[in-house]
Amino acid sequence: MPFLPSCLDLHTPLPSDQALPRTMDAEKGYRKAMGRFYVPAERWSVVLILTCLIEAIVVIGLESYLLKNLTIPDAYASSTMLSTYVGLFIFADIFKLFMAWDALRLKNVLQAVGLVFCSVALTVYAVLQWKQLAWPIANNAWEQSADIGAARTVFDTSYRISVSVVVIISTGTLLIAISTYKIFHDSELAWRLARELGASPRIRRVYQLTQIYSTLLKINLFFVAGFLIQLAIIVPLAHHPEKIMTWIAIPVTVVTVVLGICAVRWEVVFIMLAVEVLQLGALGYFCYKLWRIWAPESAGNDDHKIYDGVKKSLTVFAVTGCILLLITFGMGIVCMRNFREGLLQAMDRAREIRRLSRASSGSQRLSTFGPGRTYSLAPIEEEGRHLAPSPVDSTYSNRIPVVIE
Repeated sequence: MPFLPSCLDLHTPLPSDQALPRTMDAEKGYRKAMGRFYVPAERWSVVLILTCLIEAIVVIGLESYLLKNLTIPDAYASSTMLSTYVGLFIFADIFKLFMAWDALRLKNVLQAVGLVFCSVALTVYAVLQWKQLAWPIANNAWEQSADIGAARTVFDTSYRISVSVVVIISTGTLLIAISTYKIFHDSELAWRLARELGASPRIRRVYQLTQIYSTLLKINLFFVAGFLIQLAIIVPLAHHPEKIMTWIAIPVTVVTVVLGICAVRWEVVFIMLAVEVLQLGALGYFCYKLWRIWAPESAGNDDHKIYDGVKKSLTVFAVTGCILLLITFGMGIVCMRNFREGLLQAMDRAREIRRLSRASSGSQRLSTFGPGRTYSLAPIEEEGRHLAPSPVDSTYSNRIPVVIE
């Protein structure tokens, strides 16, 4: 049963607090205390953020210690690819923390689900690191080092660290999945759509598609940037131009994602077209790199030895990135076809209502859906000015819900 302003008659009693989430009050209090910086207040939202934060601190600490061991002379002469794992874990844990905070800030359930997907992918990557470290131990790779005793100690310590990382990330993934389910089940995130966009099914459908597109772009950033970070680390200095171009491609990817999110939010067609073209370019780049990774030297591939030891991890990121790019490209076309359907006006109106609700005081304030209160509609006035009616849902475009105490 949707408790929406445009669905209710005048002076219709609203349900009790038990029927609706308390996120509005909690969020308002935390925003007032912390300014515009969002701090989660609900229990499972806090659990989600703390899980990502603790996992990031512990894993980055362990991987940094592992990176320090990698600098021991000759200790990893046969396993230099392990540095790619360290770099990727540092990036991935920071990205997951931002993804969780951003999903809660935007009240985006789909992005929270995408966070679970990225966490599962990182768990698979941790298992690959563990298996990669098991190989040199099983084959006594430390015997190639000048100091066999020190090298063996490094290998053994790093192996134990890799097992610990697998356990920590797996546990974190489980907690993230449980927190996401609880947040979705308790409707901590789901009510923003109903509160702000009204009851129009068409507007809600278009909004959901834009949220799916924005979430896909962020997940793409995880896999594309993760692939590029690994590639930039393993490419030798002898290929100096390629190494520089790979590092440059990482911020370009970030900018592309930001532009795509802004373009679909503000319905800017030419930027959307540019982002779609860049996605096709990234798809072609992935296909080319997959050929470089797996093609033998007999096929004219002189650099196939560079990727020895990291072929599986690079392939996982490249193939997943290709699939996501294809899905995102198609979703971008669908979103462009929905431009000028009224979503932009609805979101602008919702933002104006939020701004006026923060400035409202006294008897005219937004309803917090408390028991025993009645519902009314009153015109919004600011300095003697009425809001201009919106072409979408013009009946209620200049009205907001007001509590009658």
